[in-house]
Parts: sequence; C-alpha cells; structure tokens
Amino acid sequence: MKRVVFLVAATTALGCSSSKSGNSISCYVASQSICYEDDAPSADQTSNLQVKCSSVSGAYVTPAACPAAGFVGKCTFAAPDGTETDRFYTGTDVTYQADFCQTVDNGVWSTTF
Repeated sequence: MKRVVFLVAATTALGCSSSKSGNSISCYVASQSICYEDDAPSADQTSNLQVKCSSVSGAYVTPAACPAAGFVGKCTFAAPDGTETDRFYTGTDVTYQADFCQTVDNGVWSTTF
C-alpha cells in the first residue's frame, strides 16, 4: 500500500498525467510548449507522430503521457490521418492557439486537461 501511495504522490508532484491505456501515443516537445496526442492511432498516425517527434527532438511515449504541469489548453481536431489532440503549455500564446484551433483546424478548444 505504501508503494502505491508513494507512486501516486510522486506522479502528482512531478506534474505528469496518468498514462493512458491501450495503444495511445504522445510526443511532448518542451521547447515548443506542445504535446501531440492520439488516443486510438491508426498505423499512419503512429508512423507520422514518430517521425514528427524525432524531427523536433520530442519525447515519444506509448501509452500517451502528456504532462499536466503547465497545461493551459488543448485543441482536438480531425487531421488527415485521424483525430488528434494538441495540448499546449505555459509559454504558448493561448489566444492565438484557441483561435487557430477553432478557425483553421475546425477543432474544439478546451481548457480541461
């Protein structure tokens, strides 16, 4: 029991989200204040995110585990290869990202993690 409580406390203290189940994937790019996430990726989405993540020196993780610390908003939208969620963090222009999400990506903006 103590180990479980410590793990939960350590995860909360570090500001990480709990990992998602299944084959979800994510790529956190701290230098760009963004985490790309796909909950049920197609083979194309998996391949595309691995390439994108590698090209920007991001941290590719499966199952998905975008950090909760510093989260300011997310955009969920239909990408050419399936639905994608982009999570944004402190350091990004929130007004710009929310507007871009809704007017260009035709997505849904939310401040709920």
